[in-house]
Amino acid sequence: MKNNWDIEGYLKKLEKGKLQDALNTIGMQSVTWASDNFRKRGYSPATKKKTGNMIQNLSYATKSSRSNPGYGKAINKPSDPLELNVGGNVVYLARYEMGFIGTDSLGRVYNQKARPILKDVFKDHKTDILKIFQSALNSG
Repeated sequence: MKNNWDIEGYLKKLEKGKLQDALNTIGMQSVTWASDNFRKRGYSPATKKKTGNMIQNLSYATKSSRSNPGYGKAINKPSDPLELNVGGNVVYLARYEMGFIGTDSLGRVYNQKARPILKDVFKDHKTDILKIFQSALNSG
């Protein structure tokens, strides 16, 4: 998911190492925020079994990030050093995030409304994310 925030100035001013540190901090924090979102509103009334699988499989990756122990399975690393990927490896994450109306491959019929947990992180925490970049800019 791409966000077109006006952070070009921040990115141009940040040294590469500081930028990577800021992106990794934002990645770790985004996983926490997404987990909180899911706990608050993620379970649908149709959920029969609450395994914690969705939260355990949330993760982030930057070009320079190593594996993220404690943050689920690794997701695809971006090739762009200015990119951050946040997501998960459970097949039904997209269904939760965007909703699903129709019949699945097993013949089950759904009318599931969207319950965004990732998209809302960037909407709800824009100020916090910009503060992380600002802090990186101000660090010695």
